[in-house]
Amino acid sequence: MIRQSKRLARKALAVALVVIFMEVLFESFIVGVYQTQAQSFAFGLLLIYMFLQIIFAPLQSGISDFSGRKKSLQVSLIISFLSSVILLLHFKSLICCVSFIFLPTILKGVAGNNLPLSLSLIADTQGENYRISFAFSSGTYAAAFLLAIYLNETTTNYILIFLAFLLTLVCFSPSFRDVEDKKNDESDRKSNILSQSTVRESSEKISKPSLLDKIKQEPLLIRNELKQRLTRQALAAYILWEISIYSILISQVEKFRAYKVPNLATTMMLSYIIGVVALRYCRKISDSRMIKIGYYISTFSIVPYFLLKLFTLEPPLVLQVCFGLHSVGNALLSPTLMSVLAKEKSPHEQGKRYGLVESSDTIAFLIGTFVCMFFNFMNLPLFFLASFSFISFVLSWRFYGRFKNLA
Repeated sequence: MIRQSKRLARKALAVALVVIFMEVLFESFIVGVYQTQAQSFAFGLLLIYMFLQIIFAPLQSGISDFSGRKKSLQVSLIISFLSSVILLLHFKSLICCVSFIFLPTILKGVAGNNLPLSLSLIADTQGENYRISFAFSSGTYAAAFLLAIYLNETTTNYILIFLAFLLTLVCFSPSFRDVEDKKNDESDRKSNILSQSTVRESSEKISKPSLLDKIKQEPLLIRNELKQRLTRQALAAYILWEISIYSILISQVEKFRAYKVPNLATTMMLSYIIGVVALRYCRKISDSRMIKIGYYISTFSIVPYFLLKLFTLEPPLVLQVCFGLHSVGNALLSPTLMSVLAKEKSPHEQGKRYGLVESSDTIAFLIGTFVCMFFNFMNLPLFFLASFSFISFVLSWRFYGRFKNLA
């Protein structure tokens, strides 16, 4: 029985990792299509998509607590797949109507939020392996992000459609069972009297609220979640960590050529993966101690850059090493924080929190984008952007005390 449970947990983790990998390619493809439009129109589309994601990610993942992860992932993946097909047809000029670029944007932002559903699935199924499982998810995200940098447009288009179709088939596979479905199956097997089982199922159907009722209640439940001190402080710290990373990563896109440092984004992503791998060998270290290590590495890794700047030295290698180590520290922090949040709730009560995590990540991305645009507009050198990244992380020390006494 224990062996079967572990096997199911491994399958659930595999599905979650594939979904996360695909979600990065989905979003990379969406941004790529937006960039083919006029600059102001493309930026407006990106804002619409991200604001929808901020609002609806917690709602969609919260509703999955009620409807089940498998059904929710099926719906989300199908919507993501259809959105990508419509955008691809628009990109190939097979559909020229402007509304056909708004439609997939709205669909994906409202009901195609795969990432928080995947994180919730991990929290439901991984038990004692929370931290290492979330480390795998973070590493998968970084690896997909790294791959998206090097894939050309044509290759990405067809890989995206093929993998989206494959992923939809995977999530319809009978081998992937929702954790609540498995519980129901086990209780049914233990029941020897059919009539008792029928009565029990009938009473559950009567008392169980409808999906519409659940949708109406979800905004209130999300507000209640945000009233919890741990949730608020964890999300605030997470936003500041991500702003620190995004403000540098976003500066490396083609639009901000003045800040371009050779291979900086690649170095940061590879360093992040190294940090994730390091977590694999830190099982015996407590969450509180791991967060402490991550804080110190992320903070003091950037200090040498500022010290060398005093002597007017700013070689690319220094930036790569400093922010590479900064990424290692961040790789220790984020999965550990996810683990802390998972331990605070029972399985199938995780959705709202991980939806809020996804919203926080999107907020951090938006702030990082606006900061890069402002600094670029003001013609400020990279030193100021690095200073902003450092200050953002230092501000997160305000919440360090909340994590000191964790198990």
